[in-house]
Amino acid sequence: MNQPASNHDPGHTGEPNTGSTQVAVGAAAFAVLLAAGALLWARFGEAVYLERILGAIASCF
Repeated sequence: MNQPASNHDPGHTGEPNTGSTQVAVGAAAFAVLLAAGALLWARFGEAVYLERILGAIASCF
């Protein structure tokens, strides 16, 4: 009457874990934004870059 041990999860359909996929997409988006920020910093310099950020934040309020 003992059932053999099975490693098969009946709820698992073979699809990749969507949680880890979302983390990977989020990390990639963060890396792109970080690289874009670094390029803007190098292009415009610190003072202009900070002025643009502070101006954008001020325009929101």
